[in-house]
Amino acid sequence: HNSSQAQAMTPVLASPVHATATLTQLSWGTQIELACTYSGEYPAGYSYSVVVVDRHGGSHEAGSWKLTPERVTRVTADTALSRDQIAKVEITLGSTPILQLTA
Repeated sequence: HNSSQAQAMTPVLASPVHATATLTQLSWGTQIELACTYSGEYPAGYSYSVVVVDRHGGSHEAGSWKLTPERVTRVTADTALSRDQIAKVEITLGSTPILQLTA
């Protein structure tokens, strides 16, 4: 799992948000690039977060953003965790995970 290829995130809850995540190991940790799209009628103002879950179950918020309608929202998040310390990456709405990628 060391490749830097975009992988589709899996829905945890049914939502109109779709995303891919690309995890890249760097010297200081891991860079996570997200590409998020929204299908359906767009509700403004919701804030989404990316949460990195480590192998011990600890959660680390790595960034937050608001989606934009009719386009791809690209978000880059950074974590000091190395690639092999990451168990999964979640996108959350509030504190509720809606998408995840098991690393």
